[in-house]
Amino acid sequence: KTLQTWLNVCGQAGASPWRRSARSCSVTQQTFSISVSDLRLVLVGRPGVGKSSTGNAILGRLAFSPGGPSSGTSSCCWQSEWVFGHQVTIAETPGLSETSDDAVKRDISTCVNMLRPHAVLLVLRVGSPTVEDLAAMRQVEEFFGMDVWRYTRLLCTYTNLAAPDIERQLRALGPELLFKVGYRYHVLNNNPDHWDGQQVYDLVQAVARMVMARGEVYSIRNTV
Repeated sequence: KTLQTWLNVCGQAGASPWRRSARSCSVTQQTFSISVSDLRLVLVGRPGVGKSSTGNAILGRLAFSPGGPSSGTSSCCWQSEWVFGHQVTIAETPGLSETSDDAVKRDISTCVNMLRPHAVLLVLRVGSPTVEDLAAMRQVEEFFGMDVWRYTRLLCTYTNLAAPDIERQLRALGPELLFKVGYRYHVLNNNPDHWDGQQVYDLVQAVARMVMARGEVYSIRNTV
């Protein structure tokens, strides 16, 4: 079903369609085996990569305002929703690039240190990495520090019905980045017309397992 159909079923715009049972959302798992109730995530990536649409897909509602393909969020903001038995809070950050000024970096630093996220999701569009993508990856390490990779998961997004060739995507990204993130990656269709509940479920459960194993949160030690 499309996102709007789910919103209509739930009875009001903005209500989360994924508060309904896993069965009604066509997810194969019928029980929630991971007992972590609170999950906090930060979305990072280049400007215009689709972090707003990605946040909406995970939360299951129109929480963030997607712009055009060349637009980007100008300041940090976060939204929360119950997703498959977890209270998920997502912070959307301004796009990282080599031209990011100190004000943007301070905003991101303040946001991250206030939220104290369990995981950082590096959002990339499926396809050959652009110059901007590569610059954003460098900025993640330069700004957040090497320690960020322990908390980072790659999130490769797409918008059409056909599932991407994820192995080809990973080869295009190169082995160094995969090694840094501990080979943690996910795919997510962030088109509201092609929502895939199984993908969201798998992502949320993977983060929950990581939280249970580590019991740690991320913060930026050296702020701008």
